[in-house]
Amino acid sequence: MNSRKIKKTFLLTVNLALSIFAIKIIFESITLNGEILKTKNKIKIKKEEVAKLEKKHEELKKEYINLDNPKFIEKIAREKLFMKKKSEKVYRMLK
Repeated sequence: MNSRKIKKTFLLTVNLALSIFAIKIIFESITLNGEILKTKNKIKIKKEEVAKLEKKHEELKKEYINLDNPKFIEKIAREKLFMKKKSEKVYRMLK
């Protein structure tokens, strides 16, 4: 009778320990899943930043190629001086 009680107590203790261990694993899994989602969001944001920088790089490359073009220089001067009409003179900026 006494050995049965010991076996039963032992089995209940093992069952309790396994249950606690399972709950701990489930909790860690949920926590890890949340961290994975945060990391995926950070990666997405960084990819968007890279895409913007690549676009800016292409624009700057085009600007660099057109630096000697007089029409391009006039266009940039007009943008910097906020000139909208073509009749306005841009000589001040070109000097």
